[in-house]
Amino acid sequence: MSNKLKNIISNQKDLFLFFGIILILGTFLLKDSPINKSVSRNTYAEIAFLQNKNFNFAELSKFFAKLAKDKGGDYAYRALAYTTTQSIFPPNIDTHLLGHVVGDELFKQKGLSGMQFCTDDLRNACSHSIVVGGLLSEGVSAINKMVKVCKTAPGGKGAYRMCVHGLGHGVLAFTDYDMRKAVELCKPVATLPDYSNMEFVECIGGITMEMMAGVNDKQAWEREKVNYFKVYDPLAPCNLGFIPEKAVYICYTFLTPHLFESAGVDPRERPLPMHLKKAFTFCEKILVGENRNRESCFGGFGKEFVVLANERNVQSVEDMDSGKLTKIYEWCNLAINEGVESCLYSALQSLFWGGENKRDVAIHFCTIMTDKQKESFCFQSLIKAVSYYIDDSNYRAEFCLEIPESYRQQCNLRLGLTAKDKSITNKWVSMIDKIGAEAAYQKFKQENSGQDQESQHLNAHEFGIALYEKVGMKGVAVCDSSFGYGCYHQLLLTAIAEQGLSVVHELDQACIKKFGERGLGCQHGIGHGLLDYYGYSLDKALAMCATMQWQKPLFGCQSGVFMENNFPIVLNENGESKPMRQFNQQAPYEPCFDVEKRFQYSCFYLQPEWWDQATDLSYAQLGQLCLRIEEKVRRELCFRGVGTGAVSTTNFDLSSVIKACRSMPSLEYEIMCRSGASWTFSDNDGYQIATNRVCEDLPQNKSNMCFEQADRLRHAIIFN
Repeated sequence: MSNKLKNIISNQKDLFLFFGIILILGTFLLKDSPINKSVSRNTYAEIAFLQNKNFNFAELSKFFAKLAKDKGGDYAYRALAYTTTQSIFPPNIDTHLLGHVVGDELFKQKGLSGMQFCTDDLRNACSHSIVVGGLLSEGVSAINKMVKVCKTAPGGKGAYRMCVHGLGHGVLAFTDYDMRKAVELCKPVATLPDYSNMEFVECIGGITMEMMAGVNDKQAWEREKVNYFKVYDPLAPCNLGFIPEKAVYICYTFLTPHLFESAGVDPRERPLPMHLKKAFTFCEKILVGENRNRESCFGGFGKEFVVLANERNVQSVEDMDSGKLTKIYEWCNLAINEGVESCLYSALQSLFWGGENKRDVAIHFCTIMTDKQKESFCFQSLIKAVSYYIDDSNYRAEFCLEIPESYRQQCNLRLGLTAKDKSITNKWVSMIDKIGAEAAYQKFKQENSGQDQESQHLNAHEFGIALYEKVGMKGVAVCDSSFGYGCYHQLLLTAIAEQGLSVVHELDQACIKKFGERGLGCQHGIGHGLLDYYGYSLDKALAMCATMQWQKPLFGCQSGVFMENNFPIVLNENGESKPMRQFNQQAPYEPCFDVEKRFQYSCFYLQPEWWDQATDLSYAQLGQLCLRIEEKVRRELCFRGVGTGAVSTTNFDLSSVIKACRSMPSLEYEIMCRSGASWTFSDNDGYQIATNRVCEDLPQNKSNMCFEQADRLRHAIIFN
């Protein structure tokens, strides 16, 4: 591969096309010897030669290739990674591609065993070279062998899939850049059981990324590119029909460098706003109904903007300052409204990099956003990323303390750090003593109304603790449905924990007396308490729910059981809740198929909200999980659950909820998603106006269908 790289290092324009290759590859291989950035420059004496030389890319490639030959590829790679942190290189040097130059030499010296010397520096350029080199040297028969290597790759949770992505680069080079043949060669990978059969999609992503510049064989790429890139159609090759529908979106994700070129962006200069605006318009040409493809196209820009703003130095991304981060934000805002969030989300993920970068830069990126709604979207996305990628409780706790105070309670809740804040509890205990329970609750509601939805609910739990401490079960007459029944939930949780099962039916009747038979948010709280009481045994808790008055397949006690299983809120004696249930990619529907059939409907309805918060999957991917459910009623409830969960996850933002539902696989399922959102808006005080608006922009007959489905859901009618 090294000889083939020589064909591109003399052409800086080709490097610009290639820089898209540096971003999505996750941290997927051995990290035994991370670079110590505080090491003295004397540690790598050779790099002193580079000081003030202002070498171009070709000269630097020659220097580090020689160093690899003289002192070994592993030594040269570490020297290169260290050098990129020392402000020695001139601007716009593609440091990831330099890593490939050294990685090629390492592969020549060590073969596949060279992987043990790679680190995650330079965004895995070394290990990428090893994977691609192995495939090129051993041929297509090595695909499954390389997949097995990927299965053992250490790193973040995206390690395996990103490693398979790397195979796509090698597959395309192996076919001499015939994309159609390469796509066919990727298909057998999809039969492997790992990662929910996402291997094929990742392989296609690698093929597309490699096709942007022909890194591994410039001459073969030049011959084939005319068959796939069309002057009259910037969206080619993604829309030419030879990529299976389920993988087209990943093609658009990696098409951005070609869109830049088609818009007239000069690869030697920082892009002009007018050129970026033009590039964004190409994404608008994707059919409106292809929501996932449009979202991926707009999102592709975000990952590229990170490197553009940082003068293509991937090693120092985590040290980007306010000026560079603001430039990313400004560039993303050149897109139409539909595309801005997709762009910002992609940029954020590139900055966070699965937790491998210092988290400061991702936090800083969110804080520079001048639009409060975008800032909120950014922090919610970042909290979700930490939840998915980071298991270390110390990291999680420190992260929540570092973000703005207005997002901390939401952060603690999402990351399983919720603990009883005694100062809050003590405040309301004192207030109840001073002015009485009823007056204290009214004062609490007034103070709490300015918080975000999640914080409101959590604070209401804190008031419930104080209320039960002072008046016990009499607090049932004080709490109401405000803040998602939070006061009731905690009151009931505490009562069950202290008085046991004997109080359950008394609580059930108290709920009915105060709210009527349909005041199901009250019984929902009983479900939370029952699961905790039974030591998180679903079967036992659900069996107790079955003895209560509400017997329909959705809502009430059973929904509280499943929600407590997904998002534990019950506090232990230390004032801490259990962490959120972890997603098992081999069993995404767990435990829904394992519980008694009559409870499965509630489980499938609530599952998407948990998927949304426990994974980094997009709404389109959540829709695909729902689509795979064979039985019709369960499948439809799943789609309605996507809408219900989106209302909570987006903090009741109507436009974001509609956008989520539009990414469902068909209009039929979009309507189901919207109906779930409509019911959820109607069930929360202050948001009833969105009940109708979430369905109104559909065609008239479809809008009516949405309203009808929401009404059926409101009455827990799930069978036709």
